[in-house]
Amino acid sequence: MQVKKDKVKEKILQVAKKEFRNQGFLNTSMRTIAEKSEVTTSNIYNYFENKNSLFREIIDPAISKIDQTLLFLEKESGSWQPTLNIDQLKKQIIKLVKFIDTYREELDLIFFKSWGSEIPDIKDRYIERFTEYYDTLFTKLKKDKTTNLSPFFIHNMCSFYANIVTEFIMHKTSYEDMLQYSNEILIFAYSGHRSVLQQNSERLTTIE
Repeated sequence: MQVKKDKVKEKILQVAKKEFRNQGFLNTSMRTIAEKSEVTTSNIYNYFENKNSLFREIIDPAISKIDQTLLFLEKESGSWQPTLNIDQLKKQIIKLVKFIDTYREELDLIFFKSWGSEIPDIKDRYIERFTEYYDTLFTKLKKDKTTNLSPFFIHNMCSFYANIVTEFIMHKTSYEDMLQYSNEILIFAYSGHRSVLQQNSERLTTIE
């Protein structure tokens, strides 16, 4: 009996995922999901409390992975130093690209199809969370006079990299092309990041 229930739930999730991706959260009908899943609408509510909980279960694997990354970063922040070499950064980029490739359907739902759900601003939430993490981290380094980054710079860098991810999803960028672009942006940004991290206290001033 349990096996049968699991198959019904899986069928509902598969149909719902397709409907959410085609119609968006707001325009997706639970009745349509039920019909295409070959169950009654009331039967769906035996598995999911509402449309939000159904949507959330579909995107949770990607969200859990992002949350795990944040927890790991926070745990390791005490020993972090701004001296990662380019080979270490490339390994991190490869992990990110693999994550995007594995969860591209879920990320499409999160970034582009979540309007009307309980998480319509999830991208902005994660930008703020990563900004808060890096702001805290670089504040510690600032006290040690290791760097002197402004909070606005940190926020914009987090937004910049988040937008790269959304562009990958929007344009259905292949795994190989994501790797190529990521390598290009890494090479382009690496020297600049090192210079910014090592900047002294000099500031631009108005030229009279």
